[in-house]
Formats: sequence, C-alpha cells, structure tokens
Amino acid sequence: MLSSTVIGFDAAASKHKVVRLYEGWDREQHCEVYGLRSDGGWWRSCAGQVPPHAAKGLDGRPPVFLDGCFYWHVNTWRNFHGTEAARFSTPEPILSLSVDTEQFGWVPPPEERAHYSFHIAEIDGSLCVAVDLRLTVEEYELWTRPTGSSSQVSWSLRCRLSLVSLPRAHDR
Repeated sequence: MLSSTVIGFDAAASKHKVVRLYEGWDREQHCEVYGLRSDGGWWRSCAGQVPPHAAKGLDGRPPVFLDGCFYWHVNTWRNFHGTEAARFSTPEPILSLSVDTEQFGWVPPPEERAHYSFHIAEIDGSLCVAVDLRLTVEEYELWTRPTGSSSQVSWSLRCRLSLVSLPRAHDR
C-alpha cells in the first residue's frame, strides 16, 4: 500500500494532528486525520478533497512540515510509463496540505528545473529543492521558496555545488 503518516501542529486549534495519506485496497486515494486530545482521539476523513492519484507517487520519503503545511514530493512521472504516466500524472510534483484548513494544493518546482530529479527539504524556514544535475553538469543546485499562500511567491537559486571541484575520496 502506498502511504505516508505524519504529525503536525495546527496552530489555529492549538493541537497536534496525525495525517495519513494513502491509496486503499479499493485503489481510491484517502486522507485521514487523527486529532490528538487529552481524552483520546479518533480517525476521520480529511476536510479537503484528496487529489486524484495523490498517493500514487509517494516514494517512502517523509514530507516536509513547514509553516503549518505538509509538502510531499509526488513522483508519478518516474513510477509510471506510457498510458499509465498520462493517467496518473499530477498538475505539479509537490503536493501541499494545510494542517488547519485540511485543504490540498500543488506547488510548482523552479521553472528552470521542472524536468530534473529533485528532493524537497526545509532550510531556514523556507521550502527547498535540491536539484540533481549530475547527468548534465556534475552539480547540485539548492533552490528556496518562502512559504505563503501567494501564487506570486517564486523560487530563488541559493547555491550550486560543483562535484568536479570536490576532492576525490582516497581508497584505503
């Protein structure tokens, strides 16, 4: 089963929530929320509509929790080929979920690097993508994007790491 279970803090409600995003045996996409309370808790469906094929691209890496949102790298283009790739594609490769409103959204990667392999992380309170350019220029790039709901928020190149300039490992 493709799944991801994580915990985050809902600042609006001043409580923690456990979120489980998965594809069920019925092949449907599900998101459930468990509200942690002193008197116990219970599982319920997420308030927002789960995007089609959201869990299809989960690859076992945990999401990033930043500024009240979870961010998953949804990698459907690598997991499927041919007609499946078109059927299971997503609008963008980064899925977001607001913990307080429980609404999903999509975040585009840096436009200049949209077709490269990358990993997501958090650096200094910003969403970060580490882009793997080893096949073309022997480099990694780190791009950061401040959090926020504005669609005008853009990515900035933070640094490049040239693998050619690094010292070679010594064999023992």
